[in-house]
Amino acid sequence: NNINELEQGSIESMKWLCDVCKSAEFDSYVDAFRHELKCRKQMFLELELSELQTLIQCEDQLSAERRAIRREQLKQAFEQKSR
Repeated sequence: NNINELEQGSIESMKWLCDVCKSAEFDSYVDAFRHELKCRKQMFLELELSELQTLIQCEDQLSAERRAIRREQLKQAFEQKSR
């Protein structure tokens, strides 16, 4: 019985660490679990934002390349008409 009380006491005094950010600490598993859900959601939002920014940069680069190609095509067409 004393062993069970000691085990129960150590479980109650146990701290729970967030598995996502590895910095938030909680007194209960439930609180840690709730935080982890929020932490994962934030992590995915940041990841999605990062991917979106990468896609926008790629689109911008592609647009610039397309404009350069179009300018060259127009220049060549103008030069041919001028002859």
